[in-house]
Amino acid sequence: MTTGVALANSLVYISATGDAPTTLDATGFAALTWTRWKGIITFPDITDTEEDVTYAPIDEPVTQHAKGTTTYDGMDVEYASLPADAGQIIVATAKAAKTDWNFKFVMSDGVTIYRRGPISQLSDMGGDANTIKMMNATILPNVHVRVVA
Repeated sequence: MTTGVALANSLVYISATGDAPTTLDATGFAALTWTRWKGIITFPDITDTEEDVTYAPIDEPVTQHAKGTTTYDGMDVEYASLPADAGQIIVATAKAAKTDWNFKFVMSDGVTIYRRGPISQLSDMGGDANTIKMMNATILPNVHVRVVA
C-alpha cells in the first residue's frame, strides 16, 4: 500500500531582497539569501496552466486544440500573524515595493519550488474573539523553477 505525503514540515522562504537571481534557474535561486516565513497555516496550490488555443477548420468535424502561453496561477499563502517574524516583515516590505520578489517552497518530500513575482494582495483576515489573527498574501508568479531532490 502506498502512503501519501503529508505537508507537515514543509517550509516557505522569502528572499531578503527583491533582487533577481543572476540566472533564473535552480543555481541562481539557490544563491540568494533566504529568510524563513514562519506561521504558515495553508501551503499554497502551486499550479501552471497553458492557455487553450482552439480553431475549427471547415474541413474537420472536430475543433482542434493547442497549448498557448503558460500562466503561473496566483498563490494564496495563509499564515498566523507573528509581528516579530523576520520573514513576515519582509513580506510586508515586498508588498509595499510593488515589484517582483523571490519565494522558495520546500515540501516535506524534498521537492523545492522557486517562484518570482509580486505580492498583489496582503489581507488581515477576520474572525471572532477565539481566533488567532490570520493574514493572507497573494503571490502572482512570473517565474517557476521546480527542483526534485
